[in-house]
Amino acid sequence: MTMNITNTYATVWEVLSREYPARIRLSTSRKDRDNNYVNSNWFGALFGEAFNKVGLLPTQERCRIKITNATVERVSVKQEDGSYKNYVNLTIFDFEPAEEFNKNAPPQSRPQKYQNADLPEEDDSEDYPF
Repeated sequence: MTMNITNTYATVWEVLSREYPARIRLSTSRKDRDNNYVNSNWFGALFGEAFNKVGLLPTQERCRIKITNATVERVSVKQEDGSYKNYVNLTIFDFEPAEEFNKNAPPQSRPQKYQNADLPEEDDSEDYPF
């Protein structure tokens, strides 16, 4: 069974590997009926555009991201003794830095670690191949 995920905020606690596919440790949360937060911890693999953006994730500090395209999949693997072991795979295909890490914000409003980050040049041309 696979579920697609879009527009979900997460906290990245650690980048475990920057080699393909990059691996991260992250958490998500939701509020229950009593307005208390219920947290979930995940290990995620970054593929596609998410792998290309792994450089945006700080090395030593946690950060917030908005997952824009991902899947969660439960995989059952039959063991030698006939029982099944279940694994949950979180595969992230694209994300963007959460608002507080938005590189399009003016430099003075960015967190200190992003104030000197290079901003991409804007392309005003309309010579697109599509």
